Amino acid sequence: ARQKDPEIIEIVRFVERAPGESGLWWRTASLNGLAEGMKRGAEKQPSLSAATEQSLFRLLDDRSPGVGAAALDLLSATKVSDSPQVRAAVRKAAGVARNSETELDSRLNAVRVLAMDPTRASIPVLESLVRSATIFNPATGSGRW
Repeated sequence: ARQKDPEIIEIVRFVERAPGESGLWWRTASLNGLAEGMKRGAEKQPSLSAATEQSLFRLLDDRSPGVGAAALDLLSATKVSDSPQVRAAVRKAAGVARNSETELDSRLNAVRVLAMDPTRASIPVLESLVRSATIFNPATGSGRW
């Protein structure tokens, strides 16, 4: 997609419209390929159009965690703009990241969204998450503060 927004949005929208689980592997691979290309080809983080960003933020909520994570990888490779949709995604991510009942992959993706916040308003949330982090040993099933 040569880092040209019209080409990127065409692929992202195709991924967005794809039906169900049957296309899961290529949906994830398409977004991962775009993210890799963005990381390799740019000296600085490129910006995407508002429409492309909106599509990628919608994909964060895809029922497939792999597609959501791949969309997040692509967003992370770009300069995210300050928009109402980005602010809404950051607010949602703050709630997900703080909820200890939410599965770990979703919480980690939420923290990644908080880290992309162009307003930096999520820094207090990130700081509180670090302060309250539990060190967990999966081998023993125990944790400590």
